[in-house]
Amino acid sequence: MEQVELKIETQFMVDAKKHSDCSHELKKGEVWIGNTKGTEIPGHYKSLKTIRIGEQAYDINGKPLDRGCYRPLILHLSEEPMYNLIYDMRMKKSRRW
Repeated sequence: MEQVELKIETQFMVDAKKHSDCSHELKKGEVWIGNTKGTEIPGHYKSLKTIRIGEQAYDINGKPLDRGCYRPLILHLSEEPMYNLIYDMRMKKSRRW
């Protein structure tokens, strides 16, 4: 039987290990709101005009996460109340049985 070598590739920004969060990616008035899987804005947040996907996500310990799996979600402060409303509605809906 032939053996197949599995090669696991991870994707990081070149300077990923120089940072411990995505604050260096933020523009004036923006905040990091969390990480998302993939490279697209989740559908429930698409109504937010200032939301965008950042380049490099980090875990709670400041270690970079594989860009092929996770990216940071970034939002302008002006839309934070609307983001919170959407988030709260989603959490309430998920708690219903």
